[in-house]
Amino acid sequence: MNTKNDEKIHAQSLLKQGMKPKKIAETLGVHISTIYNWKKELDAKPSKSNSISSSIPKTNKNENIDFKTENAIEKLQNENEHLKKKVRDLEQIVGDLIIKLKNKNDEWLNE
Repeated sequence: MNTKNDEKIHAQSLLKQGMKPKKIAETLGVHISTIYNWKKELDAKPSKSNSISSSIPKTNKNENIDFKTENAIEKLQNENEHLKKKVRDLEQIVGDLIIKLKNKNDEWLNE
């Protein structure tokens, strides 16, 4: 399932890697202004010093960097953001359903 949120996460990942917004827009088939909007959201997020990845020790340029671990952490962070959005969506749906049920029958909550 390729949702807009998945595209946004992918685009933000590519931006972090240094890819140019125009190239990302062409790759994902979205308008360049969408990429810049997603870039603004990325820039507004807390700095890396506040994120989980900051717990990874910095290595010397001559040392091997454990890209597998860094990629796994980034993937988990992206998945976490995606799940948070899904929870917010579900909360909205449940709230709407409660309102609809309450409007139909005020007694159902008292049972």
